Amino acid sequence: MKDVVIYDGACGFCQSQVARIRRLAGRDRFELLPRQSPDLLMRFPMLKANEAAEGMRFVSAEGTPAIGADAVYEIYRRIPRFRALAGLYRVPGLKSFFRLAYFIIARNRLRLSRLCKTGACELPR
Repeated sequence: MKDVVIYDGACGFCQSQVARIRRLAGRDRFELLPRQSPDLLMRFPMLKANEAAEGMRFVSAEGTPAIGADAVYEIYRRIPRFRALAGLYRVPGLKSFFRLAYFIIARNRLRLSRLCKTGACELPR
């Protein structure tokens, strides 16, 4: 089983971030699953229905879930060229900062989705 990234498939910002993850990690590194998938809670009963709607989720191949900023950390620490950078998440004080930043972005993701349609979410190549 692969590590699974669960995201809001109705959110343009979320879709752009998942596309970025796919580009950085390779097409086959993660299973990318929209939270709207009908069998989501059957496959991952440890995720509560209301929690699955609140932001990005990550479920490791071993079945360990991570939520929000913790999910982003788990994803990027598994991408070799970002492993060292992801380590910043473990620096005392920075985890709280990253969690706050994630919360602000997640609350505004639908507004950010409109920006993505203009190309604002694209990374320069």
